[in-house]
Amino acid sequence: MLLLCRMFNFGKPRTAGDWIAHVVLAIVALFLVWLMLRVYVL
Repeated sequence: MLLLCRMFNFGKPRTAGDWIAHVVLAIVALFLVWLMLRVYVL
C-alpha cells in the first residue's frame, strides 16, 4: 500500500494525508476484528 511505504508517524497525525491514513487503517482494523469475530465466534 502506498500509505505504508513512506514514514508513517502513527499517533500524531499532522497533515491531511496522515489523517486519511489513520482513518483508513482504523476502518481496516475494525473490519478485520468484525470478520474474525464472525468467523471464529459465531
